[in-house]
Amino acid sequence: MRKGLFVISLIFACIAGVSAQTTVIANGSSKKLGNIDFKELESLYQTAVSDEIDLDIPALAFYSVFDLDHDGLDEVWVMDGKKQYGALFCFGSGKAEVIDVCHEIKSMSVMANAAVSAGGSCGTGCVYRNFRKIANSRVTDRLDMLTLVNIDTNKAEDSYTKNDAEISEEGGKAMVKSFGGEAAIKHHWRKIPQK
Repeated sequence: MRKGLFVISLIFACIAGVSAQTTVIANGSSKKLGNIDFKELESLYQTAVSDEIDLDIPALAFYSVFDLDHDGLDEVWVMDGKKQYGALFCFGSGKAEVIDVCHEIKSMSVMANAAVSAGGSCGTGCVYRNFRKIANSRVTDRLDMLTLVNIDTNKAEDSYTKNDAEISEEGGKAMVKSFGGEAAIKHHWRKIPQK
């Protein structure tokens, strides 16, 4: 009886493990991407991060490629030497475009269903999260979520905008749910070549 329960438990664990692995995004090396212009990526990264914070922004040191939306064209994540500052790029338009950035006060993660989430605190009782849906190596939808905590009632109130237009809380929550949970990425960080 115990042996039978062990076998059933083992089978269940294997099935659960397989379903959990479906959210792992493996490192890629797409032939379509070709040579990466790291000077262009550095410039776009510096501009995008400086639009959000007024600090000295460290230079890029590492990159990782992976196919976020499984379309055969890799996205590129670049990071500084301490892996605190970075940017994620897509190339579906034929040129590099910033999906989003991360820095010391903004974290970024990849979602299971081809989306990116980035955000942090915007002050006492204020949290923001930006979601970017990716398809065909382009940003197709932008969802921004703002959570404000009413200090008197200690209740959180969420508001959502999709592509710069306000949407209902129900619509925003449904869209966030559609992105899936946070995905694990098997990064293979490489040093950015110095020329």
